[in-house]
Amino acid sequence: MAWFKKEKTPKEMPTEKKVKIPEGLWIKCNSCKEIIYRKEVDNNHKVCPKCGYHFPISVEERITQLVDEGTFKEFDSHLAPEDPLEPALLRDIRLFWVF
Repeated sequence: MAWFKKEKTPKEMPTEKKVKIPEGLWIKCNSCKEIIYRKEVDNNHKVCPKCGYHFPISVEERITQLVDEGTFKEFDSHLAPEDPLEPALLRDIRLFWVF
């Protein structure tokens, strides 16, 4: 039992100005966990300037890094990967699980 009781007044939340930061402006390194400005990583060819971690790049980015502009010609872009062993594998699995 307390001799004195303090009256609790509701605390007022300070009004803070929210700064809108566009999405994708910063990137976090998977190796050193450092937060880095995305343009700095892009200028460094997708390599972390702090630890040297190589970020994954797309096929198009890799081609632009390797080939001079205007010299690359893509052939057979309509082809898709196939698995020639899949039908044989399924047949073997069905034969194995027959009761």
